[in-house]
Amino acid sequence: MADDPHSTPAPPAAAPAPGRLLRIALFVSLALNLLIVGAILGAFIGERRDAGADHRVSERTLIPLGLGLYARALDPEDRQALLGAARQQRAALQAPNRDIRQGMAALATAVRAEPFDPVRVQAVLDRQGRAVMRQLEIGRALLVDRLAEMPPEARAAFADRLEAGLRRLPPPGTRP
Repeated sequence: MADDPHSTPAPPAAAPAPGRLLRIALFVSLALNLLIVGAILGAFIGERRDAGADHRVSERTLIPLGLGLYARALDPEDRQALLGAARQQRAALQAPNRDIRQGMAALATAVRAEPFDPVRVQAVLDRQGRAVMRQLEIGRALLVDRLAEMPPEARAAFADRLEAGLRRLPPPGTRP
């Protein structure tokens, strides 16, 4: 039948060239290997960065205590000691944190109320202010205790870093 002039030859199947399949397989293999290596490196780097970190109490915890700039001026060991002291005060800090959160919800309710009652809004803000003051008092006590434990040279270095941090801040009155 190969010599039959009336038969139509079947078109060849469109099979990809063996070289193209090999390139695709190599590319997929390389992508998977890079993904695995990236995941392993990411886990290793993340583990090293987070070593010893307590995610419940981080340096951000010190900001509501009024210690943001002060904490940055401490050397790493003293900052960790201050964080440790803040961890020990977690129970004392829970009440002010709860009061501040409840105050925000109460403020939203008071602001929506009709008729608007400025005395009620002021009372909510006063309660929140007292809670913030409790946080600041705890923060000041923690800082004073930490500074009292530092030798004079370390306190002087802290003061130098504090002054350098102040110089980096914009002058008063330049921000709205």
